[in-house]
Amino acid sequence: MAVSTNVLTRKRVRDERADLAMKCCSSVGCRYVTRRVCAYQTWAACCSWKIIQETQYYTNYFCCNGWTHDGNQICNLRVCSHESPCYPGTCIPPNGCNCDTGFTNPTSLLTDRCLKIQDVKVADLQIFQMQVRMSYWPRNMTPPMEKYAILADSTNLNGAIDFLWSNRRNFNNLQATCSSQFSLSVNYPPPYVNNVTFGIVSANVVVLLTKLPSGSGGSFISLNVTIPCDRQVTSTAPETQLFMCNITNPNFDRVIEHGDTMQVTYKTSGGGFRRLVNLNTNTVLPAQTFYSVESSRSVEFRFDYQPPTHCGETSSCTNGENMLTVSEVTRTNPVKIVWNGWQDSDSKMFRYSMEVFKMTKTSDGKLEIRNDKALDPLINREVMHAALGPQEYTLPGPGMYSVILEAADLGNNTKYVRRLCLFDPDSQITVDSQQRLYVQAANQQTNYTYINNASAPLVVTWPDTSAMLFTKMKLSWLSFCVGAVLPYPVQLEDGLKNIPTSTTREDHEGRRTVDSIGNERGIINFKVSYNKDHEGGKIQPANPPSWNDIGLSTTYTISDKLSEGDTLTVWVKATDYVNNELVQRIHVTLDSTPPQLQTANTGFRMNEIVPGIPFSSKFEIKVNDDESGIWYTQWTFKLSNGSILYQQRQEGRQKTDLTQLNGTKEYYPPQNVRVSQVTADSATITWTFPPSCFERTDVWVSVVLDGRETKTPVHPDATSYTLGGLSAGSQYRVVMNSAYRADEDEIYLYGSMTFGTRQNWQLQSDSLTLLDHLMEGKFANIFKASLRAANSNKTTVVAKLLKNGFSKDDALKMVAKINFFATQVDSHDNVIHFLGAVLENSAWGPVMVLEYCEGEPLDKWLTSYKGKRVDEQVMDKLYQFSIGIAKGMEYLASKKIVHRRLAARNILLTFIHDVRVAGFGPQHKDGDQDAEAQQTRVPAKWAAPEVLANNIPTEKSDVWSFGVVLWEIFSMGDTPYREIRSQEIGSRLEGGYRMNKPEYSDDEHYKLMKQCWEYKPNRRPAFKEIRGRLCQNFSPIRNSSDFYYDTNELNGRPQP
Repeated sequence: MAVSTNVLTRKRVRDERADLAMKCCSSVGCRYVTRRVCAYQTWAACCSWKIIQETQYYTNYFCCNGWTHDGNQICNLRVCSHESPCYPGTCIPPNGCNCDTGFTNPTSLLTDRCLKIQDVKVADLQIFQMQVRMSYWPRNMTPPMEKYAILADSTNLNGAIDFLWSNRRNFNNLQATCSSQFSLSVNYPPPYVNNVTFGIVSANVVVLLTKLPSGSGGSFISLNVTIPCDRQVTSTAPETQLFMCNITNPNFDRVIEHGDTMQVTYKTSGGGFRRLVNLNTNTVLPAQTFYSVESSRSVEFRFDYQPPTHCGETSSCTNGENMLTVSEVTRTNPVKIVWNGWQDSDSKMFRYSMEVFKMTKTSDGKLEIRNDKALDPLINREVMHAALGPQEYTLPGPGMYSVILEAADLGNNTKYVRRLCLFDPDSQITVDSQQRLYVQAANQQTNYTYINNASAPLVVTWPDTSAMLFTKMKLSWLSFCVGAVLPYPVQLEDGLKNIPTSTTREDHEGRRTVDSIGNERGIINFKVSYNKDHEGGKIQPANPPSWNDIGLSTTYTISDKLSEGDTLTVWVKATDYVNNELVQRIHVTLDSTPPQLQTANTGFRMNEIVPGIPFSSKFEIKVNDDESGIWYTQWTFKLSNGSILYQQRQEGRQKTDLTQLNGTKEYYPPQNVRVSQVTADSATITWTFPPSCFERTDVWVSVVLDGRETKTPVHPDATSYTLGGLSAGSQYRVVMNSAYRADEDEIYLYGSMTFGTRQNWQLQSDSLTLLDHLMEGKFANIFKASLRAANSNKTTVVAKLLKNGFSKDDALKMVAKINFFATQVDSHDNVIHFLGAVLENSAWGPVMVLEYCEGEPLDKWLTSYKGKRVDEQVMDKLYQFSIGIAKGMEYLASKKIVHRRLAARNILLTFIHDVRVAGFGPQHKDGDQDAEAQQTRVPAKWAAPEVLANNIPTEKSDVWSFGVVLWEIFSMGDTPYREIRSQEIGSRLEGGYRMNKPEYSDDEHYKLMKQCWEYKPNRRPAFKEIRGRLCQNFSPIRNSSDFYYDTNELNGRPQP
């Protein structure tokens, strides 16, 4: 109901100063003013204030209707009467009438004057509510229960029709709830009007059901019925206040079909009556009814039982639209998900729902979405049709994923489409060392490197399943990803959520479909190439210029023939389902001629004196073979009767012509270390260096006394060093270490480090209890563990254990990490905290213990805010992250530690979001590093240009990476250089390309980023300067005592 803020109340007032015959009226007006009052009062004071409306009254005087004056302000002249009424209106003497606005004369009769309400007064006929509900109540159900309902509501739509699309078919209950009011503001009636009343004089609901034609012709009306409201009003008995109209039809029995439209209209009329009085006889005359005005409001139900279609289903696509496209096999994350071309001719497209499931393996090797997980996806993202665009989703880890799209129209008719995505970020093709690629005609005894039959067919082969030669790493989950995919389990009422397996809505296209991958080890294609020469294959390239595609065949016949001494080079390239490639190459040489005997008789010398043997002879023979060399020689001594007296076989020695000398490709520590001279307080140490092809860059002399080590650098070419200031009677341990230009790996330096006494960070194995397995790293497993201190208090920690069956190299690497953190890193609030190590458990091997941190890597925290509101609190955290990382890197730089892999994924957060810099350690060399080193190396998109050019990383190259980390932070985790391939980064940077300012960065941070990306390292700021600028411009972060573990062991690899 409308509420007026200025209510006019009229009453007849006798002016006591005038003659009693005068007819003077007055109006009392009411206006509102605001006043501040106490809303909540206590004994001590007012706790809350509010503004209220306060009334003010005023009075106006005027002649009552039916009376006027002649200018003397005395209302004593009568106008109008029951015979010539003029109400609502103003009488004009002697017999004229001016009806009020909105009223007019319906006829020419004087008695009917002003009885017609004009359409302009429809504005005073207000419909406050118009709501219709259709529902279905199953029959014979006890107790009665509503199964479903749909509702349309045109309340407050200002004349517009609320329509609702529905795909429900059965309805047997119709309810309408409506309300209206007719409020007219008219002058106070004159004396000849006894009573006047306005209000709602009629109301009903009209139901109109329209159907599509069954054949030709237009639509037709199936139902047109008017239902009266539950209470009735008339023109002589109107409802002056709010009129409520409720109808209920529990037996609605119309069949609803596709294309039906049902309009429900609430119609209401406003009118009333007036009763005149004969003032001469005081007789009240019969009521006169006003001609009413009408208003209506409608809702509409539209029924659509046809689901959406894709243009591909009707062959009407024009721009290659796809019902759902996902990277079916990918190494990159996040994955891009795109769909377009959906259409609906009835209710039109409305929304899409994108779900992602990680599939599990059945007992028979197939892949499925378990029935109990079919409605519990990793993500359910709704996208409205009006805002349709490409979507991205970051997959949580390697595996097979189902992406299911629900396309829905306004009637909620849906179609479901599925596409598969195999996420394989870091597997590689490897070669089984127990199998080989070979030419069948080659002699097995020569390791398949020589053929002795020039006419033999040249058939190249490898084991009949690629599992025997070419295979994929990480077979523990690879076999999980190659099986056939089971149909999505039908869900929802009446099986509404289903994906027909034989249609294009199921994934039958591309490299990874619902069918199993033909090769259980993931190899999907082989290519072969060959060439021949007379130079032993040495002139052949690593990869041939062209290939012959042979599919999954594991044999290939070469039609060419070989001449004596020809070497056949054969290349076989294996490709897996993520386009990894591995090329294997073999050489086989034709040698069909026997060895050449150089001396036959002159080499036999009888009675050759040999100490300890009374009778001996010596036989020398020289044979050679330029094609294949001598495999073996065999001596046979026979008696005259042909029996063998003695036989001996001797392996031949292969000597290859020396064409070049590159030196010794090894790295050696100083050798022949000895004490050459000792005095009362000094000792001179001397050593030698073995020859090496690599440039020696550093030599250190380390002296250990009582567990304290002093490390002194000496000249790389020095061969002696004098230790001074020694104390008599003390035992000193001297360790020599060296580094080479190509040897950037300190693994062996730290791995061979020894200590004279037990260190305070060494832990007893019985103080460490393994709890939960957290993750599997490259060569170690990560466990949540409990560490018992000397006071018996227990602390939750992270323990890094080598995998079962670890090698000596694995143990050496772990000891190297432990010693590096124990001797080089120390402790800092923004750097990973090393707690200790177990070194004396032979079953475990060396165990590294780090503090357990509940937080997550920074990159995951950033991406978790994608699509969310980034408020002031979040921005403050971004500033804190930047300062914390700068502090941690400043500390590492002060310790002469170069991070080399600085990226957001190598920053951990504590539970209060303090940052910890992780991911650094003993540096790996570029050459013969382990698999872990290969996987944790910083990718091109984070590396400085000089690092891409294979120069030695420095603090200034870490500064470049810090600039990229800032970009990651203020882009909320976007991937740097998303549109640029890694191999193109170097040339683009050299050409001056730099990333644009990220979305949430201010000018100051972006200015710092660009300074970090100066091409010349000496123009970049140091971390000390960076930390100072950030702390000066932004609030410093709080300190924290939380530490964390190495994200490289937990997260696996860097992003591409």
